[in-house]
Amino acid sequence: MGHQRLAIAGLVLATLALGCVGTDSVDDESSSVDSDQAADTSKTFAGHFASPTVVRDGARHEVYVAKQTVNGKSMNAPHGSFTDFGAWKFHGDALPKLGKHASPHGVVWAPAAAKISEGHWMLYYTAHLEGTEEKKCIWRAHATSANGPFKDDYDGPIQCQEGSHWAIDPYLVQGDGGKWHLAARLDEPGGINTIQIRRLDATGEHFSNGSKWKLLTKNAPHSWEQPVLENAGIVQLTPKGETEGHWFVFYSGRAWDDDSYAIGYADCGTRITGEDRGDGEPRCKKVTTDGPWLKTNADDNLFGPGTPTFFTDEEGHTLMSIQAWQHKNGKRNKDNHGQIMKTYKIKVDDHYKPSVKLLHTDT
Repeated sequence: MGHQRLAIAGLVLATLALGCVGTDSVDDESSSVDSDQAADTSKTFAGHFASPTVVRDGARHEVYVAKQTVNGKSMNAPHGSFTDFGAWKFHGDALPKLGKHASPHGVVWAPAAAKISEGHWMLYYTAHLEGTEEKKCIWRAHATSANGPFKDDYDGPIQCQEGSHWAIDPYLVQGDGGKWHLAARLDEPGGINTIQIRRLDATGEHFSNGSKWKLLTKNAPHSWEQPVLENAGIVQLTPKGETEGHWFVFYSGRAWDDDSYAIGYADCGTRITGEDRGDGEPRCKKVTTDGPWLKTNADDNLFGPGTPTFFTDEEGHTLMSIQAWQHKNGKRNKDNHGQIMKTYKIKVDDHYKPSVKLLHTDT
């Protein structure tokens, strides 16, 4: 769906640089999940985790999800928070009013939040462009705290594609001496979905002067990700004992509303920004060319994983949260009442092959 996105790698503190290094493809059937220790399900809020984004601010983890009805009220960006100890609190709608040219009664997908500086938060989101049948673009809003309310008082969307093509699934990435970048799914003719990145200015509100979109990865007409590649998260991971990490693009593929939804990844090497490779070639090496890295596994109670978002806990461990279905068969199963959220600890081995261990599940 282009509409269930996990937005942000909120507090990525490493440095962005240039270039691209690849690794060998992984087997579609190989397990990337360590589930030896079952995690308890914690009590959350009265909504569902459609395209969650998680940002840690001190001891509190801020969670924003896509538009839905919570306790009988329609909310554009429901917002809650939790601590490392699992204490949850629901705060309300972080985005009460949409920006100029966004249909007020349309969808709101893929909220992506970040604390740019003390007292300055940004929230990027996908909405329906008014006056069009179904075109989606990316807007942004600002606030003085994680609770908002975020205010979109800009002139309109920050990014729209030409014609009827979509620009969706924003994701904020920090690095390169504290510089912020916006990643997004930008569609091209022929059913091609790309994940691209572009530098923002110091406020995180506008594109940096002279910046342009850089292609990180994309699908192909007959790739396993069809009918869509979307909802990407970007993170830097470093093997234990090493000092230099690789940047990764973890993306979602196939159909969000059933068990086929899955996660693949591309390895960008030590650098993710810089000069293009040319000839429309992505700068990152897609590792999962033959099938997904994380997919439905009934033995692990995992159904339709997607929309990865990355953040750190208070001890500095890199965590990944995803949306998934609680039961098999996605929307077709009447026992599924919206997506749940699963959180994993993620790491890479000496060959930069990632693996995850389940920490907890929120329903």
